[in-house]
Amino acid sequence: MLNDPRFLILRCHPRDTLNLSLLNPDLLCPTTTIQVRRGPSRQRETITIPILPSFLFYPHPIQSIQLSFPRFSHKLHIMKRPPLPYATCTLSEITIMSTTHALLAIPPDGLTINAHVEVTDGLLCGCTGTILNIKTNGDITLKIKEHLGWQINTCIVNASVLRLL
Repeated sequence: MLNDPRFLILRCHPRDTLNLSLLNPDLLCPTTTIQVRRGPSRQRETITIPILPSFLFYPHPIQSIQLSFPRFSHKLHIMKRPPLPYATCTLSEITIMSTTHALLAIPPDGLTINAHVEVTDGLLCGCTGTILNIKTNGDITLKIKEHLGWQINTCIVNASVLRLL
């Protein structure tokens, strides 16, 4: 895409991902929601979780040679990906990770717990992993085996971007 906005990729501790994005509204944090049971009454509650724990995205114009962004918390660092001193991505690459698809009554053929899969599109294209969890909204939790420089252990992707290996 010609006008696809670019983002600088920032890293933080997974537990700080949502808090840092709330403190700085310029940061993009792709999220999904899950239902959990909490408290002594075991009431169902919907909570928001990051799709990519430890990753935040800061709008970054492609023409900019120098990085110019506001001072961030000491908990936030620029992701480095050789040969560049920093890593960037496009909005469309991020959006694929957080797009909600139709509910899955039955997961696609072969997508079962412990199946070995590859991400075929979006930000993590080419990464491989093992399926840990499958939700009815199409969200699949992956344990990443080959991260291609992302240095990530787990992520949530939609079933539509997975290919069985």
